[in-house]
Amino acid sequence: MKNQLSKTGLLTVIILLGFTFQVFSQVELKPNGIGMRGGPYMMDDQGTNISISSHNGADEVNIGGFGGWIYLFSRLQNKLYLDLTLGGAAKVEEQSSYYTDNLTDVYTISPLLIGFHYDILSEQNESSLRPYIGAGAGPYWINHIRVDNCCYEEEVHIGSKMNGGGYLGSGVNLPVKSWLGINFDMKYHFVNFDAENKFSGFEYGIGVHFMWGKPINEKKY
Repeated sequence: MKNQLSKTGLLTVIILLGFTFQVFSQVELKPNGIGMRGGPYMMDDQGTNISISSHNGADEVNIGGFGGWIYLFSRLQNKLYLDLTLGGAAKVEEQSSYYTDNLTDVYTISPLLIGFHYDILSEQNESSLRPYIGAGAGPYWINHIRVDNCCYEEEVHIGSKMNGGGYLGSGVNLPVKSWLGINFDMKYHFVNFDAENKFSGFEYGIGVHFMWGKPINEKKY
């Protein structure tokens, strides 16, 4: 897998804190929710960054991927939840030269994913922090826009395709009110079910979700 694996330490720290820091907030867990999450999507071995380089009369600018997501979840049984996630991420690459043309490439990826997540800890634990593991699959819509400026002329090329794919992930939910929670999430996306695909990579996110429904087991934790 890609060298991004070393960056899993970010979520590992969050999960370790979840196991060690006990939150006795007596929050009732509700079974359904909708949320929003944002964070870096690391396409093509690159994180979320802006890099500028110049060499032999040529300049290159890269703006790393960043994504936003809307997600829904519903409890199926015990600690198992059904997830639906819709989101998108973008990346921009620009190359310019004093001697040739200027190229701008914009890549976007928009997945629609169905999956599951499973709470790791026992329902009887005294912490409100809820670490989980998850997996899912679905279509990934990929768009590529290239703008070619050469000799005072501009050409625009637009390409689009859809690939299947899937993800493996983990994260932590922290309910702070009966209707409100905070989410930390990490996924590795396998676009076209290929870890080496240009659009495969880690996605890190932080967000909030709003919950409703009858409290789980009608008891407090």
